[in-house]
Amino acid sequence: MKYYVLWEIELEANNPHEAAQKALEIQRDSSSIALVFEVYTQTDDAAKEDFATSVDLSKGIGAIE
Repeated sequence: MKYYVLWEIELEANNPHEAAQKALEIQRDSSSIALVFEVYTQTDDAAKEDFATSVDLSKGIGAIE
């Protein structure tokens, strides 16, 4: 099965490259609380938005809301 995973963050930066660098640093920070992802099941016959699942990894591996 294929999945489409989204992680979003709003931050201040001087340009797109700097924004991407800051986001990557936050993701890689072991003390980061940015651990919520939207996961979509990818199918051939339906829009991915129809199958969204919110996964919060701060609540333990596999915690689904």
